[in-house]
Amino acid sequence: MLSLAQELAEITRLVEDDDRHLRDALGTRSVIGQAQGMLMHRHGYDTEAAFTALRTASQNHNTKLREVAPLVEAQIGEDLDPVLDRFGLLQPV
Repeated sequence: MLSLAQELAEITRLVEDDDRHLRDALGTRSVIGQAQGMLMHRHGYDTEAAFTALRTASQNHNTKLREVAPLVEAQIGEDLDPVLDRFGLLQPV
């Protein structure tokens, strides 16, 4: 049987893990939103179409969406074509 101190330590660890996961998710959401916005601007997509394009690119290349989006987002102010071409996003769907 666990002592009270051990139980509290385990609860603290679980809460800290949840907090870290939530912070990571919020950061990922922001980057995905930036990538969506870039596709919306580039191709005239609405929000849903831009997300669908990113998700499809992620699935087609067996790459997590949280890995595709930062590559697109990192091209702000740069030549976006190479990254879009890499993931099949150069032409509107």
